[in-house]
Amino acid sequence: MSAADLHLSPEERAVFADRSFMPVKARVCAKIEASLALLREDIRSYIAHHQEIPAELRSSAGKISRGENYHSYSYRVLDYPSLFAGEDLFTFRTVALWGMPFGFHLILSGTWLDRWQVPEMLSKLPEGFLIATHASPWVWEPEGFVPPDAETALRLISQHKYLKISYFLAMDQYDLLPETGLRIWKMWQELLFE
Repeated sequence: MSAADLHLSPEERAVFADRSFMPVKARVCAKIEASLALLREDIRSYIAHHQEIPAELRSSAGKISRGENYHSYSYRVLDYPSLFAGEDLFTFRTVALWGMPFGFHLILSGTWLDRWQVPEMLSKLPEGFLIATHASPWVWEPEGFVPPDAETALRLISQHKYLKISYFLAMDQYDLLPETGLRIWKMWQELLFE
């Protein structure tokens, strides 16, 4: 990198000089983490009253992860319920990626994916759900998703060995994050386990 590359543009200088941004960002991140913790507790309470969920998922503790550099964006993630065991993956992942819609993602692979009839499951999804077309399930931007149809899903599963079904909540609906996440989990629980 040359000395010219180190020059701060007016936009970069203004951001660097803005002493209010980082404390505001810290408050936003704390509130998002609290919303994710509330969602985890709401789902945990709901699961506790439904014995049809497999024991290994019922005992899942859930995890809130934080990071600062997903393609340069800050993020907060709740995996709950979730099980990661080699190729066998089940997670209901809620993603708060800075500047992007909130994502609620069900990711299945291995024996967890083999348990269900994908075409039947997809036919029962309400409007607004999408399936991921990415080679990896670990892509969180809202691009690269398509409406769910059985033929596309089965083709993607054969190519990528996972299925990710997602729903995105607009940033201006942030206050609905726990409520929306619980509603989506209830739907998955009914579709998958009841």
